[in-house]
Parts: sequence; structure tokens; C-alpha cells
Amino acid sequence: METQTEKRALKSGVWYTIANFILRGAVFLTTPIFTRILSKSDIGIFSNYSSWISILIIIFTLEIPASLNLARFDFKDKLDEYISSSLLLSTCFTALFFVLGLIFKDFFIQYIGVSDSAYYLIFAYILLFPALEMYQLKWRIQYKYKLSVLLSILSTLLSLAFSLLLTFLMDNKLNGRIYGFYLPIVAIDLVFYIFVFIRCPRVNIKYWPYILKISFPLVWHLLATQLLQSSDRIMITNMCGEEYNAIYTVAGTCSIIPQVLWASMNNAWSPWAYEQMELQNYDKLRRASIPYSLFFGFVTFCLLLIGPEILFLLGGEEYMVGLKLMPVLIISYVFQFMYSLFVNIEFYHRKQYIIALSTIIAAAVNVALNLIFIPVFGYEAAAYTTLVGYVLMFIIHFCVVKFYLKANWYNNIYILIFLLFFMVLIPTFILLYGFRILRYVFIAALVLFSLIFIIINWKIIKSCFKEKSLNPLKRLFRV
Repeated sequence: METQTEKRALKSGVWYTIANFILRGAVFLTTPIFTRILSKSDIGIFSNYSSWISILIIIFTLEIPASLNLARFDFKDKLDEYISSSLLLSTCFTALFFVLGLIFKDFFIQYIGVSDSAYYLIFAYILLFPALEMYQLKWRIQYKYKLSVLLSILSTLLSLAFSLLLTFLMDNKLNGRIYGFYLPIVAIDLVFYIFVFIRCPRVNIKYWPYILKISFPLVWHLLATQLLQSSDRIMITNMCGEEYNAIYTVAGTCSIIPQVLWASMNNAWSPWAYEQMELQNYDKLRRASIPYSLFFGFVTFCLLLIGPEILFLLGGEEYMVGLKLMPVLIISYVFQFMYSLFVNIEFYHRKQYIIALSTIIAAAVNVALNLIFIPVFGYEAAAYTTLVGYVLMFIIHFCVVKFYLKANWYNNIYILIFLLFFMVLIPTFILLYGFRILRYVFIAALVLFSLIFIIINWKIIKSCFKEKSLNPLKRLFRV
């Protein structure tokens, strides 16, 4: 049974990664179409609208779905009842905020810049969102990746298709973009909202204190994360101007690929890691973390090599000035990937307040450094302050797990060497980008090495997807 779990974890990780890159690719392909249909003002309003929804989801739902990660152990025989109870609690909080939204409706509509119906759509989306989110999480826990991946692709493609259709057909192009994107997702969420209570109509409020104890600290963590990710752009716009923010944003968009990869892999890794912690299989967790991080590191290294081509493809020649920012921003996500290993341990030990506190500290340091260094060194300083924020978060989580929780479940020496290697790559690639022929030689050598590696280990690689264990993967990486 245990080896079957590992096999499903590996397969689900592969499929989550493939699905996320397909979805990101679809978004990238449709972006040039929307920029030609919509005015710059409409694009800005839609971006602002989406940003508000991302923030308000965290506040209105109190990140209640996230509590399912631990409830799977504490209420494993009553998980459906737990989901129904959680969804009702989330509904109560959203309804409360909806009342406040009605009172201050005129102010918020003017601030966000949308119609009344688009304003109400925010609350409908947030009200129904947790139902599908909890079932997606339940499927990830149970390694039912086919259902999760299929639904993710379906909802995203429907949103993009309806967005294009309504934007073309409606006189108000902005409303077409908003309704086309969010209404299909709301419809799918509504089906799952009803399904949750049909499957288990029993609701028990005894779960509510447990839910709030786990979820409430995560609200501050995610809000601080949003600040850490978005404050750079806001401050660059105010201090340097919109054109510099455009350069930074395009470079940041190219650099977000490692974050997509991490999010995809983490969807499979986290449930499996929690399971190993519960079973006290710490040695297995330690050994598996090495090929897991090596794969992420290899993809990130390849991305660094072809950074100029990616930036040129998405932005064109006028954005190439932002090339020197890409290694800094990409390595920031390497630290995010690595500290997430320790965050999983903290979450398993119910130390959510530490997770929240570390993110708040990092976000505050990031804002403070931006205020100091952007006026002196310009918009480029924001990339380095972002890196400092993520490095600080890694240090905090590493120290908490090692010295406070005393959970030495990973090979810490390996992790530190891994991160030091990528820090050295920052100046290396900034210099290498100035020597095109030398970089192409490195790319050719890497391709040749990869082909030889695949040919030599083809039987082992193939067996990774056939055998019911991770032994082939361990042999492949010699761990």
C-alpha cells in the first residue's frame, strides 16, 4: 500500500506540472488577443479587479479550505462531514462581508471601477469558490490527480473561451472580459457547492474552533505574501514611473515559471510529505527530498540558460533591458521552493502562527528596503530586495524547524550547498548573458548531457512509471 502511494504521488506530480504549464500557456497565448480588443484602461481595470478578488478571497474565506491538510489525520473517518461544516463556516463569513459590502457599495464600486453586477459577481465567486477548492484538495490528498487535472483544465479553458466570445460580442468589452472569465467558474463552483451538501448534509459546528485555529493564522501569511509579491510593482510605479514598472513586470512574468513548477510539484509533494510525517518515515522523507529538489533545480538551471529568448519572445527588444533582473528573480523562487519544505513541517506541527509571522517580517523588510534603495539605485533594486525577503523567510523557517521544533528530517548540509550554488549563479548568468556564443555552447552541452543521461538510464526512467515504488527514482539519482 505504501509503495502504491508513492507511485501515485510521483504520477500526480508529473500531471499537475504538465497541466499547470498547459494552463499558463493558454493564458499567454490569449493575452495578445485581449490587448488588441480591450483598451489599456480596460486591461488595467480587469487586472485591478482580479487582484482585489485574490486578496478578498483570503479575507472572506479565512483560508478555511487549507485546514483540510491536517483534518485528514484528525477526522479521517468523517472527512465529508468536515468539508460540509467547513463550507458552511466559510459561507457565514462571506455573507457577513457581503452585508458590509452592501453598506459601502458605492465607495468600493468607484474605487474598483466596475459595474454593479460585476461588483456582486465578486461575492458570488468568493461564496462558491471554497466548495471546489476543498474537493480539489481532497482529490490531491487521495492522489486522484486525473479528476483534479481534468477539472482545472476544463474550468480554465471554458473561462478563456467565454472571455474571448463575450469580449467580441458585447458592446461593453470590459464587462465581456469579466463575465466571460468568472461566470463559467462560478457555474462549476455552484455545482460542487450543491454536491457537497447532497453528499453529506450533516453539519457539526464542533469543527469550527479547530478550523479557525488552523486557518486564521494563514490569512496573515497569505496577505503578507501578496504584499511581498505586489509591493515592488506598486512602489516602482510611484517612485520610477509606469514604463519602468512595465520592464520589471515583464521580467517578473518570465521569472514566475519556477513558481508555477513549484506549485505544481507541491500539489503532489505536500500530501505525501504529511503522510510520511504521520507515519514517522523521516528517512524516506529525507531521501525523497533530494531527487525532488534536484529536478526543480535542473529545470530552473535550464530556464536561466534560455532566459534571453524567453524575455524576447514575451516582451520584444524594448524589454531586453530587464534581462539582468531575471537571474535575481528566478533564484528568489528557488528559496521559496526550499523553504516550503520546512513550512510543511511547521504546518504539520500546527505552528501556523510562525508561518504567518515569518511572512509578515519578510514583507515588512521588503517594503522597508524598497523605500531605502529604489530611490538610490532605481527600479532594479526591487529585484534584490525581493531576493532578500525570500532568503530571510528561508532562514527563519530553517531555524524554527532545526532549533525550535528539532525536526531534522532533511539533509540540511545538502540544502545549504544547493542554495549556495544557485546564489553563485546570479552573477554568473548576469555576466554570461553578455556572451551569446558561450551561452549557446553551454546550452548545447546541456542538451547533449541530457540525451546521454536519458539513453543510459532509459530503462530506469521508464520503470519509474511502471513499478509501484520510488525505487527506480532513487536509483536514477543514486540516493
